[in-house]
Formats: sequence, C-alpha cells, structure tokens
Amino acid sequence: MSIKFVLSNTANPDWLREEEFQDDPITIGRHNDNVICLEDPDKKVSRHHARIERKEGVSYLTDCESANFTFLNDVKIDPNKPYALREGDQVMIGKFLLEFHEIAAATEEDHTVVFQNPLQNDVQELVTVLNRLKKQYRSQQPENRAFLLQNALDEAATMIDAGDGELERMLTNTIRETDNSDRYYLPERNGNGNAANDLLEKRREQLLDILVDAFIEISQMTVNFRRDFVNIDAEAESEDLHSLDREQIIEHLLDPAISEERADGRIDALEIKLIELTLHQKAMLAGYRQVLENGPRAVLAPLAADKIQRRLVQESVGFGALKTVLSKLPFYMNFKGYRLLKKRIRQLMSEDPEVFDVNVFRKLFVDKYMEKMSSVQQEFVDNPTEVLMFKDAEPAAREAALSSVS
Repeated sequence: MSIKFVLSNTANPDWLREEEFQDDPITIGRHNDNVICLEDPDKKVSRHHARIERKEGVSYLTDCESANFTFLNDVKIDPNKPYALREGDQVMIGKFLLEFHEIAAATEEDHTVVFQNPLQNDVQELVTVLNRLKKQYRSQQPENRAFLLQNALDEAATMIDAGDGELERMLTNTIRETDNSDRYYLPERNGNGNAANDLLEKRREQLLDILVDAFIEISQMTVNFRRDFVNIDAEAESEDLHSLDREQIIEHLLDPAISEERADGRIDALEIKLIELTLHQKAMLAGYRQVLENGPRAVLAPLAADKIQRRLVQESVGFGALKTVLSKLPFYMNFKGYRLLKKRIRQLMSEDPEVFDVNVFRKLFVDKYMEKMSSVQQEFVDNPTEVLMFKDAEPAAREAALSSVS
C-alpha cells in the first residue's frame, strides 16, 4: 500500500501538488534533505518539522519538536508522540496543508476486497461541522460562548431522533472502545486511573488563566490610577495589552501562526510591561514616603515661629502720638504672636481637606511619583541584563537606554 499527499498552500491558492510514496519514513521540513521539502521563506516550517512512519499497516504522524507545532485536523499534537493517520486526515504545517490518502496496491484476480467504512463520509461531514462550530464559538464574546453553545445544543436535542436511547448507547460504547484502543496515543495513567498528563495540562491552563487575569486587573488599576490621580491621559494606552481579555492575550502570546522572531518580540513586550508595572509600585511607595516626610512640614510651615516673628518685627504699635516697633516691646510682641498663631491654627482646622490634598499632599506625591517613573532608564542601567528586554521598544527609547549603559 502506498501513501499519497495532496499539498496546498493557504497563502497561495495556485500552489497545489500531489506526491505519492512507497517507502517510509517520510520526513517533512524546510531543509532540502527532507522527503517532502516545504520551501518557506518565512521560516514558520522548521528545518526538520515532522515525519511519517508505517507500523503494522498504520501510518503514524510525529512532530519533531518543531518551533511552530504540527496540527492534525486543526488540533495541535504533542512533540515526539505518534498519532495514527486515517483516510482524509489533514496535517497543517506552517501555511502548508497536507491531505493524507492511502492507495491500495494493485492485486491479482484473487484480490482482497478493500473494506469501505459506510460511516466514513458522514463522520467526515461531522468533522467539518465541528471545525466550523469551533470557529463560530471563538468569534463570540467570551462571556456569551457557553450560553450560546448550550442553547444551541438544547435546541438540537429536541430535533434528534434518539429512539429508545440507541444514540446515547452508540456514543457511549464508541467512546469506551476508543479509550481502550491502542490505535491513538493516550497519556500514561497514574495509579488512581486519572490521566496524569491531562491533569498537569489542566493545572497549567488554570495557572495561566489566574496569572493573565491578575495581569489585566493590575494593568487596568495602574491606568486608572494614572488617569484619576496623576492626570496622565490613558488614550495612548488604549491599544495596550490591558485592553484585551484573557483569551485574546493568550492567543496573542501563543499564536502558532507567527514566526519565532515575532513571538519573541511579543514576549519581550510583555516583559517590558511587567517591568513598568513593577516600577509603578515602586513609584507609588516613593510618593507615599515623600508625603510622610514632607507633608506635615508643608502643612505646618505657616505656623513656624521664625515666620511669625519675621512678620511681627516689621509691625509697629502706637500709643496716641507715640509709635514704636513691636521688637522693642517683647511682652506685647509675644502676645501678638500668640494671637496670630491661634488665628492661623483656626484657619488650618477649618480648611477643606481637599485643599490640602490638591495643594500639598498630592503635589508632593505626584512630583516624587513622576520622578521615580522617569528613572526607568536608570533602572536598566542598574540591571544591564534587563536592557535586552527593550529590543522591541521604540527606537529612540531603546537607543537612549543602551547608550546610557555603554
């Protein structure tokens, strides 16, 4: 039995070819030493991307630890693990689509009739429908997806002729048989009978969701703080990562369709954003300390004895036609000073707290906060290894940071 691949290029509809093979293994990659060489200037296809081997009459697809993954019927496969191929299966490598076919060898008159599965066409249609459903599901708002899908399934359930439970038994038995079959790769199971790899993957996804949600919340809090407290317009940040939801960020960072260079750039941009958020926390602490150290002094400055004294020594007092400066009457000068001090204290006590916030505390805080935020260049001077994270920053900012280090 030979193998045939129908190859197409999703980026070029005119590119189409068929290749038939008798021997294995069939190696697939960008390098010209592969059996199937996929020329890819964008380098989304690895030099040695995947291979196909036959074992006991079954063809198996294995991803060779490629950078941008291999997809079997739109599902990413794990590296170095064989996956059985069936008639019509579609393998996506970069922008290339390889459709798998088996060709029965020519036989003598006493030939064996090749079995044709009567359910194959219907199942293939089901695969097409499920792939279309997946795309529609992803296109909906995240908060509406589960409801819309459940609603559609409930409505569809009323249209299915389930008979006396035959459909449920059919699906249950099929899933059980597939689960016990060695035709497909299944993860190793632990002593409790749970899929250890599946559990680990689930925990990774949960951890990723928690971290991304925390990143979004902290980023939005930072933007709101700058807008409401420091009067920094957030319009320029509207296209930043914080404006995306969880799934959009994950798709943005883990998009298998982009090049390695672009993927590295997105990760570096995330690192820069995290450094900025860390610096925001440091700047807030610096501003708070500034208020603690200088706020009381600024509020009490009008009550300083030397200021009151400087004002009083310039005043004079008259007794009829006789006038003299207060400094010559120490007792009366102290009395006037005491009355002036009481007056200023009453003024401070009756002042609107918002006035102190705007004119004293907030000004001290914002000045120190902006001073700390503007010292980002110095932060990278103190930590030269972090300058590398700026490689995708604006050219002027990157040049300034690197020149200051050198």
